Amino acid sequence: MRSDAVIFDMDGTLLNTLGDIMNSVNEVLEADGYRPRGLEAFRRGVGWGLEHLVRSLLDPASAERADIDRLCSRARLRYERLVDSVTEPYPGVTEMLRTIQRGGVPISVLTNKPQRAAELNAAEFFPRIVFHEVRGSLPGRPAKPDPDAALSLARRMGASPGRTLLVGDSEVDILTARNAGMPSAGVEWGFRGRSELEAAGADFILDTPAAVSELVIVG
Repeated sequence: MRSDAVIFDMDGTLLNTLGDIMNSVNEVLEADGYRPRGLEAFRRGVGWGLEHLVRSLLDPASAERADIDRLCSRARLRYERLVDSVTEPYPGVTEMLRTIQRGGVPISVLTNKPQRAAELNAAEFFPRIVFHEVRGSLPGRPAKPDPDAALSLARRMGASPGRTLLVGDSEVDILTARNAGMPSAGVEWGFRGRSELEAAGADFILDTPAAVSELVIVG
């Protein structure tokens, strides 16, 4: 579908951030006496926000006792200092964004990662890409799959929900699009893969960044 605007998820869609997320959160957990978790536990847990991730990494008894707010606050600060250690854009993503911008289509980022980290990632890895807005998580701000932020971004980009494509790699992105009345495109190269995207009901499932820009520009 030709689109009037595009909203991108960040982690697992534009950037492979899994290693830095794992390293920063594990460091905080270990400092508090919890065991570190492996990459697959993080792959399954990311996407729904930092609090959900931290809870998912602890056994139920530990999660009940833990000061989740404190762990999240420390992990957020640690991640900001580690934000570009092993993070990198997925191959072809930068050219995809350039192609969409050359086509005159505005783009924004909507992510459940902390706002400051989202801004740092965008500035570090996409310095020549003009995002209309980069919107991350802030205390008191509803997170995906709540549709409010997606609807606000579409409105600010001058597009109707039905003409705004939401692109992400996981169920939470597909649910966000559905809640906002937007078409959704799931990307296979991210953290979750085709099976989750199919189960979530993505309107399109794409295997390369070039397929995203073609869908947006050509339809």
